[in-house]
Amino acid sequence: MAQLATRAERAAIHQTMTGTVQTPRRAVAFGGGGPAVGISVGFLRALDEWNAAMDENKQPHRRIDFPVWMAGCVGGWLTCLYHLCRQPKAGNVEKQIRTFFRNDLMYDKYPSPTTFTPDIPGLIEAGFKYLIDPQSYRNLVVPSEIARGYYNILDTYLKGGRWNAGDFCYLMLNSALVPNPAARMMISLFYKPEIPGLNRLWFDKEYSLLNKIDLKKLEAPTHPDIYINSYNLATHRSDVYCNHPAKAPFSTQPITMEALCASSALPYILSPVKVDGAPHIEGALVDSFCFQAVHKNHQDLTEVWISQIVDHTQIREPRNLLDALNNLIMLYAGTTSRHDIQMCVNQLNHDEYARAINDGNHRPKWIECFRLPVYKDTNYFWSESNFDRSVNESYRRCKRFIKFYDSGRTRSGRRRTQASNLFVHASQFKGD
Repeated sequence: MAQLATRAERAAIHQTMTGTVQTPRRAVAFGGGGPAVGISVGFLRALDEWNAAMDENKQPHRRIDFPVWMAGCVGGWLTCLYHLCRQPKAGNVEKQIRTFFRNDLMYDKYPSPTTFTPDIPGLIEAGFKYLIDPQSYRNLVVPSEIARGYYNILDTYLKGGRWNAGDFCYLMLNSALVPNPAARMMISLFYKPEIPGLNRLWFDKEYSLLNKIDLKKLEAPTHPDIYINSYNLATHRSDVYCNHPAKAPFSTQPITMEALCASSALPYILSPVKVDGAPHIEGALVDSFCFQAVHKNHQDLTEVWISQIVDHTQIREPRNLLDALNNLIMLYAGTTSRHDIQMCVNQLNHDEYARAINDGNHRPKWIECFRLPVYKDTNYFWSESNFDRSVNESYRRCKRFIKFYDSGRTRSGRRRTQASNLFVHASQFKGD
């Protein structure tokens, strides 16, 4: 049973928060956000530039390295491709990610990324299967509802009093369209065939664009530990994948192309992906940054750097259905990712604090969280201009961020923990 610490003991533990000098051991996490991925690319460009300068100046202690990489959704693609690229890694991965985006002239009238492909054979097969199935025509004609709709329209016309926009639209939906057999057939033909997503990314190894990516190379011991996740619809839990599953501190599966596609299979937009026979969808919906990996590694970590890329300040009033759909996706993503960050870092430091209370010999390793700058003028268009603008502005801001971070380090590369980066309020440690 945990012992209660006195106020003086808790205050002493809290004092160590700002007094601890530690040699950083870092993890980096890349969140999802689709077309906002340029923000993370800009950080990688700034990071590579900084590390190259430190190597050139023979100051390896000032490098910023990450032995643990975590990612969700498009962040997983960026992480895997980055570590597969030759030097300069950031420059080459920027070229690869840019191919996901469409040039502005073509995007203007076809607003879709290059990689979200409609499943044409699947659409044809599912459509014909639905049309030739006798069950598809059950309840198509419902005479009682047709009569009810007719009398409702007649009653509205004769009596009046309901001639306003809201009542008119309600009448058209429920009395004109829903009972109409032709309208019923058209709507059911759109929604009911066995097509679980508007687009498809995984084609069971029958896609040359994906076959060019050799994820097996990530298993080399020279690569850092990489974690991505997906949500298993059969077991209703998050599954985690690692490039070094044998050395992972918890149960993981190897990173495969199926797993990578599943990790970004956003429901409705993309069809689920089967991994080992079970359907999977985007893991960032449940764990935005695959923080489960951090919870199992925090005994060694002292810093978590996070590229959130999605923030509420990026949301704009919608002008059309495209804007509205983007807001639907990104507004919740900004909320859940922010909450995931706060909960994760708070939990890690709370665990350290609790251990320090129960074990007087334990010296807490406070885990700081560094949230990288989010460029608020990034939008959610898969256009090349949006990507380029996001990369360049993020690069400029992250350069300043890295220099500021370095200014707080000693000559040996160690740094003093700052309570402002811990998220845990001082009151939780001081108590009454």
